[in-house]
Amino acid sequence: NKKYIYISSSAVYDYAACTLPIKEDAPKGANEWGQYGLDKLAAENYLIEQFENTPIECIILRFPYVYGPYNYLQRERLIFHHLVNDRPIYVPNDGNTRIQFYYVKDAANLVLTCISEPCENITIYNAGNRNSITFNEWIACCEEIVGKKGMIYHVDSNTRNTKFFPFMDQDILLDVSRLQPFFHKEIDFMLGLGEAYKWFRENEDLLLIDEKQLEAMKAELKQSTSEKRLSAQVTTPRPFPIPNRGHKLVLVDFGCKYGVIRELSERDCDVLVVPCTSSIDEIMAFRPEGIVLSSGPGDPADCTEAIEMIRACENTAMLGIG
Repeated sequence: NKKYIYISSSAVYDYAACTLPIKEDAPKGANEWGQYGLDKLAAENYLIEQFENTPIECIILRFPYVYGPYNYLQRERLIFHHLVNDRPIYVPNDGNTRIQFYYVKDAANLVLTCISEPCENITIYNAGNRNSITFNEWIACCEEIVGKKGMIYHVDSNTRNTKFFPFMDQDILLDVSRLQPFFHKEIDFMLGLGEAYKWFRENEDLLLIDEKQLEAMKAELKQSTSEKRLSAQVTTPRPFPIPNRGHKLVLVDFGCKYGVIRELSERDCDVLVVPCTSSIDEIMAFRPEGIVLSSGPGDPADCTEAIEMIRACENTAMLGIG
């Protein structure tokens, strides 16, 4: 007998009308995914109309976000790229949005099982990892895999579909309990993410990051009201020392890269890292031989305290990092 297997998506669900976790019979319709979700739903409805009550088996698989090697979308590899190259990572709102993943090889093995095992005439499965994860947790996993801490900035956003982050700011959690008796294999998430990173590093030279997308990200951030005083949002909340034997420096943190601190420390500099809102009196109390102004996000014109501090600084060497 003929058998059709259709790879659909969680984008078919009307999220506003659904409760989490989303079951297969939950409301479906228009959402922030736009035409993509509507086209997936139209294809599902066509297959059901064509094959319902016929001898032909039709299996519809609704996946959440798929990750792993050969991912052509700039999702985990965009974060890997930013971590490896010390680029800032902008996260919408508080980063506690929950999303769900499925490893690409688990998805492939599920398809093979669907081919070999008999099913009912029309079978619909939600497929994905049993557990969800927040944006913050996902980035922390990427940091652990790469072995580097990222420059994470939270940005207030009123839109779910941002250009500066690779996932929609929408909770996505499918109920996959119907699938479990049929197929329950699931790779450990960190192992799968490690495989994705290994593939990324082996093919990094061939994986061109879309600079047009990066420019669109920058444009969206620039238009956001939350970008105002962004450095004040990411600066250290209080001074902290990096003691050493050499020159005494104050590093003004506007969103400093860890590499800058590391390089100064390796050169035996005795460093005090201070908030970008520090006054000249607070800085000079350390009696520094020099002041280093780090790079950071946002418009420099918004850093009013720092501008006043720089204007008041006399007879002390100052270095600005662009």
